Amino acid sequence: MRVIEVNENILKDVYQKRNEWSHKGDYGRLLVIGGSKYYTGAPFLVAMAAMRAGVDIITIAAPQKVASIIASFSPNIIVRGFGDSTFSIKNVNSIAKLSRQFDAIVIGNGIGMGSETKGFVKEFLKINKRPCVIDGDALKFLDIEEIRLNAKYMLMPHANEFYELCKEKVKNNVSDRIGKVKKIAKIINAIIVLKGHVDVISDGKRVAINKTGNAFMTKAGTGDVLAGIAGSMLARGIDTFNAACASCHLCGKAGDKAAKKLKDSLLATDVIDNIPSVLSEAMNPRY
Repeated sequence: MRVIEVNENILKDVYQKRNEWSHKGDYGRLLVIGGSKYYTGAPFLVAMAAMRAGVDIITIAAPQKVASIIASFSPNIIVRGFGDSTFSIKNVNSIAKLSRQFDAIVIGNGIGMGSETKGFVKEFLKINKRPCVIDGDALKFLDIEEIRLNAKYMLMPHANEFYELCKEKVKNNVSDRIGKVKKIAKIINAIIVLKGHVDVISDGKRVAINKTGNAFMTKAGTGDVLAGIAGSMLARGIDTFNAACASCHLCGKAGDKAAKKLKDSLLATDVIDNIPSVLSEAMNPRY
């Protein structure tokens, strides 16, 4: 089986020279659905990573009681509040209507584990038509026996979440991970990104590995950064498999730059702050 090793050339493929007459929205509109009482930072990290990765417009859909908190973090994002303190199935139609204004969606970061939220996530994913990154708590709501996904969906589990999804334990062994990720991706008909020391990416047919990233990126929030970068690329019109490959490479490379200076002091926001320099180096002299 041929396995693709991702390198910086993927960034040159994704980031083509911009048309000088471009206007707002030409490089993507992304909707981030997430947040809850205890996790206001996660959707914000998704949004800011997506902005640094080049998407034009970000809106976060969050429960009403936390929307104002998230909105206070930065003037660069738009926040819309729904429902009360958590998402419920009552919010599905209104958020589905909102989602039609966007090119792609990221769902699950900080969304919480309540039963009402589970109903919301499952129902929304049934009717959603947009390319979508499923991450965080939303992964825990998927039942491999009943989910009907498609090639526009990207799941981003770590090893424990992968086990919860499909009851397949993976070893700290790349060959083992490749076989299992490819098998499950084929079953569910979606892209899986198994995060780890070496990221394994598959659509059930193709398999790629990414070796950027480091052990200092165990900090909370770095997964949200990766989801935001991936969502940005989907919103820009990149096909799901290549978006998965490129986002893993970009996030890991930004994390490597941050870790070189900060090591144990690395924060998720430091990874976001290093996205511009990675892109500038990869694209020079195109930028």
